Amino acid sequence: MPYRKIRFHLLVFALFITATANAQYNVTSFIDSLDLPIAFEFAPDSRVFVTQKGTYNTPVSNAEIRVYDASGNFISTFYDFSDSVVTTGECGLLGLALDPDFAANHFVYTYYIHGLNGDTAFRIVRLTDVNNTGTNPTILFHHPATTHLNAHVAGNLHFRSTEPNNIYFVIGELNDSTNAQPLDRPYGKVLRITKTGGIPTDNPFYDDGNPLTGNDDRIYSYGHRNPFEFCFSPVSDSLYISENGRLAWDEINMGRKGANYGWPACEGAYAWNSTTVACNNPAYTNPIAGFNPTLGITGITYYHSTIMPEFDHHLLLAEFDHHDIYDLTLGNAPFYNTVTAQSVWLPNVAANGLSALHQGPDGCVYAGVLGFYPGGKIIRICSSGVNVPEQPQPLQTATLAPQPFAEETMLSYSLGERTAVTISLFDMSGKQLKVLFSGEQTAGVQQFQIHGSDVPAAGLYFIRITTAATQHVLKLSKI
Repeated sequence: MPYRKIRFHLLVFALFITATANAQYNVTSFIDSLDLPIAFEFAPDSRVFVTQKGTYNTPVSNAEIRVYDASGNFISTFYDFSDSVVTTGECGLLGLALDPDFAANHFVYTYYIHGLNGDTAFRIVRLTDVNNTGTNPTILFHHPATTHLNAHVAGNLHFRSTEPNNIYFVIGELNDSTNAQPLDRPYGKVLRITKTGGIPTDNPFYDDGNPLTGNDDRIYSYGHRNPFEFCFSPVSDSLYISENGRLAWDEINMGRKGANYGWPACEGAYAWNSTTVACNNPAYTNPIAGFNPTLGITGITYYHSTIMPEFDHHLLLAEFDHHDIYDLTLGNAPFYNTVTAQSVWLPNVAANGLSALHQGPDGCVYAGVLGFYPGGKIIRICSSGVNVPEQPQPLQTATLAPQPFAEETMLSYSLGERTAVTISLFDMSGKQLKVLFSGEQTAGVQQFQIHGSDVPAAGLYFIRITTAATQHVLKLSKI
């Protein structure tokens, strides 16, 4: 969250949820009684994992990953970082990601600001889920902090569907604009490592494999101020980044490998702190959308579902200052690399600032609401005509492995009840190429073998699993 707003919002404890956002959308509490929730993820088995930032008092408390069931009921504290986390300003227990093969390996990844016995560092740790408890903590990223930490630490991390073995994550420029441009440090950058902690050799500034000499080999893009959150399109695989400006512009960027986004010379598409002088340096990549004045934008998600078709292929954006959710219409299909319209979808949807934003497995939108215990929440937003189930949808999980495949891959999915199932293959343009399977199946884990002969040529495709009530789309890569 943008540091300039923290001091005011520390005083806000109560949360008011409107019964309806307007005539079309219902806003309801999904998970209650949280303490500064920052990130959350839906597991393929319908559980929900949530990070809490941690209190500002000493000793720190509630810096936890917590686990909830599909109805929002508390299951357990998955892992408590309170004894080794720095929570000053925007620091704390922040990002969260589940492994693309979570159903098999049960790996959970988190980003936090570590502090113990004089050792302060940016850290990513992998935990293994065993009966709703995090075990076997393994450090994958540890970068010592060389400055006083307070603001612009970013902290979110995600997997890209076409790169199941790489982790993308973001670090802000630590409220020091001189950090954003140099390639010998990770600040003000989008970074990319392997999920075992290595460095991909195809990173754009990879030189010697040692991030402490020459370039920081982990850098994917640079020239960012505070890239608070990002998401990947499930359709085009494009990367979208929400970034906090300083005085004039917040911005939404298309994340491109090796790109320079211009901070501190440029803020949004303009020269720093200007709304009239364009940032015309061809070395810089301009945003696809900007917000003036700044809003403190946070969560971002690419919506793709038939549940609320009015938002299909739109970006939904949460913000901290006014507690609004924005709707950004994307254009230039199938690339969706322009914004053709932007407006407030839900004004003042909660009494506290918003953090994470996700499309849920039911097609509804879920938003984290920052607030101290018991005011922190995750809310659910759905069309008023949609009967949101309290139990998992018939299609509970779906995975493809291995990816990419040359000869064959296994599609695995779990059904919560007996239902008709159709498995279809689509190309990147959305054209249906063939129906791979159609029939009724019983509840439980199902497996379907996809052969190389089913897919016409090398490239990217989509597998869609459709039941009577739900559908799930997975990207398939053939080499």
